Amino acid sequence: MNKTKLPARLQCIADSILGSRRFIDVGSDHGYLSAYILESGKADRVVCTDIHRAPAERTAAYLRSRGFSDRSDVFCTDGLSDVRITGEETVVIAGIGGLEIIHILTDALAEHGGVLPEDTVILLQPQRSDEELRAFLCENGFEIVFEKICRDRRKVYIILSVKFTGKPILLSSAEKILGPYILRNKPEGTVHYFSAKLRLLENQKLGRPELERVILHIEKLMKENGGNTDE
Repeated sequence: MNKTKLPARLQCIADSILGSRRFIDVGSDHGYLSAYILESGKADRVVCTDIHRAPAERTAAYLRSRGFSDRSDVFCTDGLSDVRITGEETVVIAGIGGLEIIHILTDALAEHGGVLPEDTVILLQPQRSDEELRAFLCENGFEIVFEKICRDRRKVYIILSVKFTGKPILLSSAEKILGPYILRNKPEGTVHYFSAKLRLLENQKLGRPELERVILHIEKLMKENGGNTDE
């Protein structure tokens, strides 16, 4: 049987996973990512959740078709509700907005007494509101370990790998908007990412005059990096 084929944005996530005893896929949709993780030997077991029953049933059916019924648990639940995090897992929350991710992490913290195991790897791929997500993470004791940029059908996505330390971190406006790791390390795809951000911020600056300084900073960084988006 051939390995499950993933769209580019999910393949980017899969490539970022080193391996763990348990893989938790929040908002699993069809279950493709979880199946791929098991097929690749990157986890012994998967837990999939979706707030809607139809996607949860699709996930269960796909994992069953791949022969993984005995290595998977699928729940129709809100985010990580009733899923115990022990420190032996990788958690992925993708395909939803940053505000929804904030809601899921806030509830998870509440369910775990305000503390999550530091060994747990949390990978986030927000569809929007990444500025608000970064602000929440650093204000609530999550450290951004790395950020990765990927493109899928000419759209730019980011992946944030975070861990809970309990120590708040202060970010500048530019770091919240562009990402502290991206600003510091300029990973592959940075120019594409800056270009997409520039278009977005130009549309927002009338209501947020403080963005003008960030826009100028992006333009400066793009010149330093060649400014070529290879479109």
